[in-house]
Amino acid sequence: MARPAAVAGVASADGELIVAHAALRGIAAVCVVGYHTTLGFFRHDAPFALSALNHGYLFVDLFFMLSGFILWARYAAWFRSGLDAPLAARFLTLRLARIYPNYCLWLAVYISLFFATGAVFGWNSGSPSSEEIGRSIGLHLVMLQSILDIDPKFNIPFWSIAVEMLCYAVLPALAALAAFMNRGALVVSSLAFSVLIYGYLISEGTIDVVVGSGSILRGLAGFAIGIAIASGVDRIDRLKTPLVSALQIAGLAGSVVAVQLGAEVWALSAFALTVAVTARNRGIAARLFDIRLLRVAGDASYTVYLCHLAVLAPIYHVWWQVEKLVGSQPVAGAIVVFLAGSTLSLWIGANCYRFFEVPAQRIVRARLRARRSGPGLVRD
Repeated sequence: MARPAAVAGVASADGELIVAHAALRGIAAVCVVGYHTTLGFFRHDAPFALSALNHGYLFVDLFFMLSGFILWARYAAWFRSGLDAPLAARFLTLRLARIYPNYCLWLAVYISLFFATGAVFGWNSGSPSSEEIGRSIGLHLVMLQSILDIDPKFNIPFWSIAVEMLCYAVLPALAALAAFMNRGALVVSSLAFSVLIYGYLISEGTIDVVVGSGSILRGLAGFAIGIAIASGVDRIDRLKTPLVSALQIAGLAGSVVAVQLGAEVWALSAFALTVAVTARNRGIAARLFDIRLLRVAGDASYTVYLCHLAVLAPIYHVWWQVEKLVGSQPVAGAIVVFLAGSTLSLWIGANCYRFFEVPAQRIVRARLRARRSGPGLVRD
């Protein structure tokens, strides 16, 4: 099977790193850590100084947009001639190899912590039964626990990984369908779909839906924006670099302000603009984000997202002991726990990426190459 050509003008088939997008993944992961930190201290009522962290759930939607962009740019051309079942299976195998080993590693960690906590502090009448625990573990393994809204959930952030996998599953069919559409129609239809879905979720109260069909719609809406950007980014290539830099500053500044205010519509719009105008390694963003720490954070972002609740738990307990000595200091506590939790999560993430994620992908890639020729595993 010959290797399909990459989408012209969108991204190289060998997976050239988009500096700003890699950094944005790392920043988004750290902001999600901040979100769960503030929830522990203030629920949804953090003071204005910490408001950006209190609305950190919005960065999950940025993840979906980045994922939709990069996967469409890298893989849509595979299905330009139609839906090829063996190639679709190969694509899904590569995507599963990217996310599932680390997912299972941290699932095992959280299940172990669940049983250890029960053994230390005891089980009560409200604890789940053995049957409920077994059913939940099985659904976690097939990534359906949040979609079916089954308890216990061993790690709430796993919900978006399940939705991400569903987005992967529909991408080959979407790409085959898009082959019959011109680029403008694809951009318009993708944006229209995302606007309708986000409009529906906001009309129900918030886009922060993490269970049931609403979580699937939320993920597909973000994914659709990424597809629209990947399909139309060549138009941005025609803009002069100073104008691109100005748009990058506007997108980044708008994202900060909108998240600070919790303005969901404006945050989503600013995220979309930022992803679009930073999709090439040019402009001020390429220089602003070309920092080793941000590249490391980008590599570590997946593990940071998976592990941070396990990291935050013991840090919380240490801080609660400190509070007994110094009195209640929730703002100081949130800042200390956030800084400690994000730093430790990044350290764990960087090492997990180096010593577990990359080796696991290499093993799968080697086995696939041994079985047949064809498109290889690319970095995303």
